[in-house]
Order: sequence, then structure tokens, then C-alpha cells
Amino acid sequence: MGEQRKEGKSYSWKFRNRIAYKIFIYFLALWLMFSAVVMGSLHTASIHLTKRTLESREDKITYYSSMINKDLERIIQLLYVMCGDNDVVKLVKNRSVDFEYDDYLNYLNAYNKLKNYQQVSMYIDDIYLYLPNTKELLDANKSIIPVDANTKQMFEQYVNTGKSFFSKGDKLNYIFQGANEVIMGITVSVKYISDTLKSLINQKNFEFFLIDSQEKKLLGKSTVSSMGRKIYQKMDKDRFSGEVTIGSEKYLIERMQTTENQFEIVIFTDKTILYSDITFIRNLWFIINMIALLVVIVMAVVISVQIHKPMKQLVYGMQQVEQENYDYILPLNETTEFRYVFNQYNHMASKIQELIRTVYEKQLQIQEYKMHQLQSQINPHFLFNSLYLGYRLAKAGEMEKTADLCMNLGEYFKVLTYLKNEDIALCQEIDFAGSYLKLNQMRFGERLKYHIDVDDKLEDLRVPHLMIQPLIENAISHGVEKVSKNCTIVLKVRNDKEFININVSDDCGLLDEENLEELRASLESKEQPSSSIGLWNIHQRLLGFDSKGLLLKLEDGKYIVSYKISKEICGHVSNNDSR
Repeated sequence: MGEQRKEGKSYSWKFRNRIAYKIFIYFLALWLMFSAVVMGSLHTASIHLTKRTLESREDKITYYSSMINKDLERIIQLLYVMCGDNDVVKLVKNRSVDFEYDDYLNYLNAYNKLKNYQQVSMYIDDIYLYLPNTKELLDANKSIIPVDANTKQMFEQYVNTGKSFFSKGDKLNYIFQGANEVIMGITVSVKYISDTLKSLINQKNFEFFLIDSQEKKLLGKSTVSSMGRKIYQKMDKDRFSGEVTIGSEKYLIERMQTTENQFEIVIFTDKTILYSDITFIRNLWFIINMIALLVVIVMAVVISVQIHKPMKQLVYGMQQVEQENYDYILPLNETTEFRYVFNQYNHMASKIQELIRTVYEKQLQIQEYKMHQLQSQINPHFLFNSLYLGYRLAKAGEMEKTADLCMNLGEYFKVLTYLKNEDIALCQEIDFAGSYLKLNQMRFGERLKYHIDVDDKLEDLRVPHLMIQPLIENAISHGVEKVSKNCTIVLKVRNDKEFININVSDDCGLLDEENLEELRASLESKEQPSSSIGLWNIHQRLLGFDSKGLLLKLEDGKYIVSYKISKEICGHVSNNDSR
């Protein structure tokens, strides 16, 4: 009892855990579906936001590039205008070592115009005019100065190669030659361009620097931040855009070309800062998701605890049913949600108890009916034949045979008439069948021979009664009685591990495969057939013992009826004396 209680508690605990587990799984499934929908929406929103962020970034870069290019285009157009200016052309052609008053006036007019042109754009740091006659420069900042080596080199490259853009340090130089062979140059300040970009961008997450498009060198180093120099060192100089990793940080790179592809503005952005809004949303959702998961776990535990007590009672009731204790009644509670279930369980247990009692009684009635039916089938037919045989023997004066007949007939009906139980010792069943065979052998004489072969250690087993004699009776009534030739009936009882094999064969030769199929079909009928009642009765009883029933076959001209019955069944039949 203690072990059962311990086992019951263990089962109850396992049951509670299973309930909690299933509730958790259901809530988790809902949470996962909700999470999947939200994550899908978040993913879509993230993609959209990322796309909008990048598009906004590209729009800004395009805008910055347009602003710079417009200013640079104006500066280049200014060179065209200045190269055609009359005062500039006169100065270039008339400038000589002999400096006269008219030349001076012309110089002042040209110099003032250069100063005025210099004010057109804040990007212009200097404007200078090449005076080929004197190898001098008219400089807007320094008046007339000798041509330095750097400027001379720029002019030579321009004349020889047509290169019009030159970068040096923080300065950008544009060289142009007009139709009147007037060569002019404009110096653009990288610092001014940087200051303009800073004022346009005005965002912490956007930084930039300039590089020479042809030579890929860094321009205006003094204006470039330390991070800008690092990115310049690691970036792919030939790739227009991309991604650079500095330490643990990743930076997005975008490059925009200026007018005539002279230099590039490289804008770089910290990816973390760029996607900070998206990262914040994802982190917020992760926190909310974890809180939701915690709520799911708590709810699963609370609900499992709330339903565990009534479920424990219900499980205990089920255990009582399993142990065939149908008198146990579950307590009804007005407040419990399980009241209906408990009430139905109590009703079910009562119905089961009543049904078992009814079925048991009916089974007893059916078994008793079958036995009486089989006995009533055997008694009149066989008794008439036996008495008629005794009459003939007595009339013929065969007193010894008559006495033998009476002895066997008495033993036969003693077992048949006074059997109180449906089970019998196998040795008694075999003796019963042997008496029946002896009586029939006295009837048929030489026409009937028989042989009984039983394995050792089987005779003490108990088996259901009337499971052998009807097979022999069937062989006699449907074989020996209908032929004039000699027939042999063989009874074999074999020990087959977990089973007892019982085999009855005859060599009368009346049946063929067609007759055999009809006989098999009659055995499977739910209703009792008009013939072969003994075989049908045994077959139905065997099916109740979890057996396959009777097996019928023809082999070497012999009609064989056989079956297997489990020793376990034999071990569970009653051990009461059948006599």
C-alpha cells in the first residue's frame, strides 16, 4: 500500500510537470507566433527605415555635390571671361621690360579686375595672369611677381599635356588658356570647401575629406580629422563606395565627383550612429519580448498550479479505476471548474461497475449455455448409438464386450455429466476422448483405428473442457460413418514452448479444398451453423482465449484439425477438482 501511495505521488508530480509543460508550450507557441509577426513587421520596418536612411544620406550627398559643383563651374566660367577681358589681353601683349605710363594704367586696370574677380567666390584664394614677355605673374594677392618653379611646372604641363587641374597641399589650381593665348590660373582653397561642407552637412554622424581623382592623394591634410586619415589609409582607392572597419567600428563610405572629375569628396559615416534608431527599436523589442516570455512562464506556472489540485484528484480517481476500485467517488466542490468532469467521472465509475457485473453475468450465462448446448448435442446422438451397440452385443452373447462397452460408456458419461467447471486436467480430457474412441472402435470394428500421442509433462496441465472430443466426433460423423474403408484417427498433443498444440487427423479422404473453404467460412460465422456445431463451438471459445481458433487443412490425403492454446490461459483456469 505504501509503495502504491509513493508511486501515486511520483505520478502526480510527473503529471503536474507535464501539465505545466504543456501549458508552457501552448503559451510559448502563441508567444512565438506573436513574436514572429512583430519581428516580421519590425524587419520590414527596419528594411524600410534603412532604405530611407540611405536614400536620405544619398540625397544629402547629391545636394552637397551639386552645391560644390555649381561653385566650381562658376569659377571655371570665370576663367573663360577673364581670358577674354580687353585689359587682360592688352597687358599680356604689351607688357615689356620698359614700363611706360600707358602700360601702368593698363596694369592697374587688369590688376583691379583680378581683385574684383577674386571676390566672386569665397572658394577663390588667388587669381594670377601669366605674362609671357617678362616671365612674370600678375597675382591678385601679390601684384607682379616672378614665376616660381611650381607655377612654371604647372604651365609647362598644361601646354604639353593639356592638364588643367593641379593640387598641392591645401590648394587646388585651375589653369586655362584663352583664344588670345592668355594663360590664367585660379587657386581654390581646400579649407574653404571644407568649411562650406561643414556648414552644409552640420551633422555629427557625417564627416568627409578630399582626394585627388587622378593621383588618389589626400587633399588639405590639415582639415582632415584623425579618423578621416585612418579611413583614407584603409579604404579602397579605386572603389567608389564601400565599407571600412576601424577597430570594432564600421564606417560607410560614399564618394562624389566634382566638376570634370578633378577631385572627390569622400563622406564617411559611423554605421552604428547611422542605424542608431533601428538598433534602439530592436533593443526595445528584445526587452519587451523577454518580458513577454517571462510573463508567459509565470502564467504557465500559475495556471498549472490552479488546475493541479483537481487534476491530481482526477488522476487519483483514474488510478482507482485502474486498480478496479470502482467504489471510489470524487468529492464535488461547488466552486471548482472541474465539477462537471468529476460528476461525469463518478457516473462513469458507477456505470463501469454495473457494466462489468452485467457482462460478467452474461459471460457466465453464455459459457454455461455453450456447455449445455454441446453436452445436449453429444448426449442423445452418442447415447443412442452406444445403447444400440450394447443391445446387439448382448443379443449376440458377447458378454465380455458388453461389459467393456458399459464400463467405457459409464466413464464417458461420468466425466460429461458431473463436470462442475469448464476446465479439466489434460489427462482427464484425453481419457475422456480415449473412452469415446474405444466406444466407437467397438462400434465400427476394424474400420476404425486410432492412436493417441501426448508429450510428457503436459498431462498435469488444466485445459478448457470439451476441446478435444468434439474434434474426434467430427472426424467420425463426417468421415468414418460415411465410408466403407478402414480409417485411422490420430490425436497428437505437443509441447510448443509457450503453447500446447492439439492436432486431430483422419485419412477418410472425403473432403477436398472446396469443402474445406466452405467449412472455414462456417467457422467464422457469428451465427451457429446447422452442421459442424462442435467445431464452431470450439472455434468461438478459442477466439475468446486470444487464440487464432481452429486451423483446417489437407495434407498427404489427411484431413487435419489443429489449434494452439496458450499455457498462460491453462495456468489461469480454475484448479478445483472437476469430478
